[in-house]
Amino acid sequence: NAILAVSDYTQLKSEADAEVRDFLKKVSEKSDKIYAIVNKFDQKSDHSLDKEEVRDIVANELMKDVIKSKDQVFPVSSLNAFISNRARNEILRNNQLPSPEKEIWVKTFGEKAFGMAYEEQIKNSELVLKYAKKIWEDSHFPEPIEKVLEKAHQQALSILISSFTENLDKISQ
Repeated sequence: NAILAVSDYTQLKSEADAEVRDFLKKVSEKSDKIYAIVNKFDQKSDHSLDKEEVRDIVANELMKDVIKSKDQVFPVSSLNAFISNRARNEILRNNQLPSPEKEIWVKTFGEKAFGMAYEEQIKNSELVLKYAKKIWEDSHFPEPIEKVLEKAHQQALSILISSFTENLDKISQ
């Protein structure tokens, strides 16, 4: 029900992205449900484009023939989403995080949540859950999940019935 085109925030105007955009122009003639996911948004600095500027540039310049609205552009951080979900799941399953020596993502999570001196804080399950939630929100993933995936899921039955009816009509002709 949706096409998610994933771009790298650090490579927005690269040649590889141009090839993807050319392909999406062709696809967009058949579907208006194309969304742009701009990953690695966590790598932005104080001097980089902010969320709204990225949405504007992608929708109005880079993918203007593909994306109908800037509401179809989602700057996200898959790394932040990953480490926050891993931390939350580990706490819910085992009531603690594994050691950073055993699982490298724990060090990444700890440094992201608590800074360089994270070793003591990652032992506090309540604190880990609190910061995992914050990192999840900072990943900006809730928005595309709500606006694209949940919407697609809600519409799945009506799309299925519509497609089935369309195919029956073709068969009967």
